[in-house]
Amino acid sequence: MTLTATDLTKSYGENQVLKGVTIFVEPGRVRGLLGENGAGKSTLIRILAGITRADHGEVTVNGERMRSNRPQLFLAAGVSVAHQELSLCPNLTVAENIVVAAGQYLGFIAYRQVAENFERLRRELELPFSGSSVVGNLPLGSRQLLEIAKALASDPRYLILDEPTSSLSSAEFQTICRAVERRTGQGMGTLFISHRMEEVRRICRPLTVLRDGKVSADIDNAETVSDMDLVERMTGREAGTKFPPYHNATTNRVALQVAGLGAPSSVPITDVTFDLRAGEILGIGGLAGHGQETVLRAIFGADRSTGTLTVDGSAFARGSVGAAMRAGIAYVPADRRQESLLLQMPVSTNAVLPSLGRLARHGWRRFDDEHRHVHRMLSRFSVKGRASDAIATLSGGNQQKIALGKWLDRQPKVLLLNDPTRGVDIPTKLLIYRELQAEAERGTAIILSSSDTLELQEFADRVLIMRNGRIATELDHAQASEQAIVAASLGVANASKGTI
Repeated sequence: MTLTATDLTKSYGENQVLKGVTIFVEPGRVRGLLGENGAGKSTLIRILAGITRADHGEVTVNGERMRSNRPQLFLAAGVSVAHQELSLCPNLTVAENIVVAAGQYLGFIAYRQVAENFERLRRELELPFSGSSVVGNLPLGSRQLLEIAKALASDPRYLILDEPTSSLSSAEFQTICRAVERRTGQGMGTLFISHRMEEVRRICRPLTVLRDGKVSADIDNAETVSDMDLVERMTGREAGTKFPPYHNATTNRVALQVAGLGAPSSVPITDVTFDLRAGEILGIGGLAGHGQETVLRAIFGADRSTGTLTVDGSAFARGSVGAAMRAGIAYVPADRRQESLLLQMPVSTNAVLPSLGRLARHGWRRFDDEHRHVHRMLSRFSVKGRASDAIATLSGGNQQKIALGKWLDRQPKVLLLNDPTRGVDIPTKLLIYRELQAEAERGTAIILSSSDTLELQEFADRVLIMRNGRIATELDHAQASEQAIVAASLGVANASKGTI
C-alpha cells in the first residue's frame, strides 16, 4: 500500500523534464526528495497531485491506478499537497481557504464545522492567526503555515510538502516536524522536498535524489550518507561552499536616507530610520510578521507611508512606485508568483517588463533590441529554458533568476530584496550571491531582508533587527552571529552591544 509513480516521463516542447522517474511513498514514513532547481521536482509533484498529466508512466494510490489529471480525484484518493508557490485565495478568510481546499461541501458551507476544524488545526500547528483573518493581510510566513494547514485539513493518507519551511522560523519548523511525526505515527506517508540539509536529516529517513530528470540515487537511510555525497549525487560534481568569501564594498557616500518611516499596513511600522551607503549590503532580520516586508514595500512606494525618503540627497514622493523607480530604486518581492512574474506570459515578456521604456525609441518597441536584451540575461544567469517558454513552466530557481535579473538590468542605485534565495538550490544561491556582490562593487546600495539567519550572518555588512514594527537592534558584520540575530529577534536582553 503506497503512493507510487512508475517510469514517469514528461516533456515541454523539446525540453524533456522527467526521464523514466520511479518513486514511492510508504505509509508511516517520511521520504525526502532532493535535487537542484531544474532537476524535475516541481513537475513530479504536479503529476503526483493530479495537476499535470505525464506523457508516459503511471501513478497508483494504494494499488489503484489514477487515470485522470484532475486534482480533486487525487485529493479524494488521499493525496494532499502543500505547495512552495502558495495556492491560497487572498480575498477569502483563513477558514474559507481551508474548507475550499478540503472540498468537504455540497453547495453549502457549515461554518460551525469549519470553525471546529480550523481550531483543531490551529492547536496542532500553533497557528498565530484566527480563522476570520483575511489571507491577503497575512505576512508570507503565516501564509506558508496556512498552506501546510490547508494540506492537512483533509486528513490525507499521503502528504507532499514542497519546500514547506522556506519562510518559517526554526521554531515554526520544529512545530511542523512534530505535527508530521504525529501524523506519521498514525500511518500517514509524507514526501518532503527541501534544499536545507539540516531539515531533511531532522525529519526524513529514505531519500530520493533527482538529477537532470532522472533518479540518481535511492537511499533507504539518510544517516548512511554525508551532505557532500548528497550534493555530488544532485549535481554530478563535488560540493562547494554555500557562500562566496565575504567582501565589504561599502563606501562613504550615502545612497539612501530613511527618516521616521511609518506605514499603517497589515503589519505596521513606526519611526524606522537608517542610512544606507553605496556598495553596502544591509541585512534586515527578525521574526516573521514584525515589519521587514513593510519597510521594503514602503520604500518602493507599494504601501502608503509617512516620513522622509531621499536617494543621493534628493527626496522623492512616498507612496508612488513610479517615483521610486525614477529615483533609481528596484524591488524583488519574496512571493515571485503572486507579486513578481506574469506566469502565463513567456520568459521574454517577463524579462523586459521593467526596461520597456529604456529599450523603446520615441514610444515604439524595438523587438531586435529586446531579443538581444533577453538572451543576454538568460546567458548571464544560466537560465534553463527558452525565451518563448511560459515562465510558469520553469523551475522555481530559474523563475527567481528572471525575477532578479530583470531589475539588475536597470542598474538601480538602490536594490531592495525580500528573501531572494527562498526555495532555490545551492548553485543558484551562489550565483545570486555573486551577482549581488558584483552589484555592490559597482556601487549599488542593497537591502537584503531574509528569513535565513545564516545568510544574514555570512553575507550582510550590517544587520538591522525588526521587532514590533521598529528597529530594535543594529549589528555590524562581526557582531552578527546566528545566535546574536536570533537573540535580538526574540528580544533577549543584551543580545549584542548594538541593541538600541
